[in-house]
Amino acid sequence: MVATLPAELDIRRLTDARAELQGTLPLAGMKRLADMALDPGREQVSVQLRFLRDELGRRLLYGKLRAPITCQCQRCLGPVRLDIEHDFAIEFVWGMSQLPQVERNHSPYVLETDEPLSLAELVEDELILAMPVVARHAGLDSCEPPRHDADRDEAADESGDGREKPFAGLARLKLRK
Repeated sequence: MVATLPAELDIRRLTDARAELQGTLPLAGMKRLADMALDPGREQVSVQLRFLRDELGRRLLYGKLRAPITCQCQRCLGPVRLDIEHDFAIEFVWGMSQLPQVERNHSPYVLETDEPLSLAELVEDELILAMPVVARHAGLDSCEPPRHDADRDEAADESGDGREKPFAGLARLKLRK
C-alpha cells in the first residue's frame, strides 16, 4: 500500500498493478468544495483507493473517503459539521460506446484518452456526490431559523423617532380593509 498519494493517476498502470493508495488530501486544494466549506484550510480528506482488473478485464476502482466538512447550515445560518463517509465503486471505460457494458453497481467514469487523471478532482467529484443537498443540523433542537426582525421594526415604529418608515403607508392601507 502506498502511503503518499500521487497528484495524478495513470488508470491503466494502477489497475494492472492492483495498486492500493492511502493518505490524506487537503480540502483547500478542491476548489468547489473549498467554496462550500467555512474553513477549508484546516480540513483534510482521508482517502483509501484500491485499483484492480477483474476476470472480464474491466478496470475498477473501489474507494472510501472520510471528510469532516464545516459549512453553513441553511436553516440557522450557523456552522454545521458534516462528517462525510463515502464508499464508491467506479468502472473506467474509454469512450461512450462502452457505457452499456458497465456493471449496475459501478459508477461509470468515461475517459477519452490515456491522459493521467487528477486525483483531487476525482475525490472532489465523489465528495460532492456524497454531500447532502441542503447542509443543516441533524435535529431541529440544535438550530432555529433566524428570527424575523418584525418585532424590532414595530418597536422602532412606536418609539416615535419621527422618521417616516418606507412601508408604513402600506400598513395603513392594509388596516383600512
